[in-house]
Amino acid sequence: MILENIAVLIPALNPNNKLVDLVKELNRLGLVNVIVIDDGSENSSQSVFDEVEIYRATVYRHEQNRGKGAALKTGIELIKEHQPRAIGVVTADADGQHAAKDILKVAKALATGDSIVLGTRDLSRPDVPLTSKLGNLFSTIYFKFKTGRLLKDTQTGLRGILRQHFDFALEVAGDRYDYEMRFLEQMNEKNIEYRTV
Repeated sequence: MILENIAVLIPALNPNNKLVDLVKELNRLGLVNVIVIDDGSENSSQSVFDEVEIYRATVYRHEQNRGKGAALKTGIELIKEHQPRAIGVVTADADGQHAAKDILKVAKALATGDSIVLGTRDLSRPDVPLTSKLGNLFSTIYFKFKTGRLLKDTQTGLRGILRQHFDFALEVAGDRYDYEMRFLEQMNEKNIEYRTV
C-alpha cells in the first residue's frame, strides 16, 4: 500500500500545538500527504500553521471563517484538482481528538476496500465527556429514525473517502457542522456503501 496516495485533510480554526503533534506523528507513520485548511483563524494561530508546514503539511487559508463543511469541501476540491494520483482522503480533526494511529487504520481500510470508511470512537469510556455521549446518543437516534440504519458514532469527523466519491462529498449541502450529518444522510439515500473501523 502506498500511503503517499492517501491524503489526510484537517480543517482547523485557531488550532494549538495538538495540531503540530498530530502532523509530526502522521509523518512518523508514513502519512506525509497532509493538507490543513486554515478556516479563517486568528493571527495568533499563525505560528502553528508555520510549524506544520515545517513537517511537510500543505496549508491553505480561508480569509474568513466559512465553517467545517466548507473547509472540508475546499480540501477535497484541491485534492481532486491537484493530486491525480490520490486514491482517497482521510478527514480528521485538528484538536487532537483523533490519534494518528487511528487515522492510519482508516487510511489502510480505505486503501484496501471500495467503500467509505467511518472511524468510530468508543464513547462508553469513562474519560468521554457526558455532553459528547449525550450529543452522539441524540444524533444516533435521529439517524436511525431517519434512515433505519444504526450507526454508533454519527458525529465522527474521522472519515475515509475514495476518489470515486469526491463529487458526492462536494455536492452534499452544508458549510458548517451540519455538513457531517447531511453527508451520512445522503450517503444512505444514494446507497453508497460504507464500513466502520
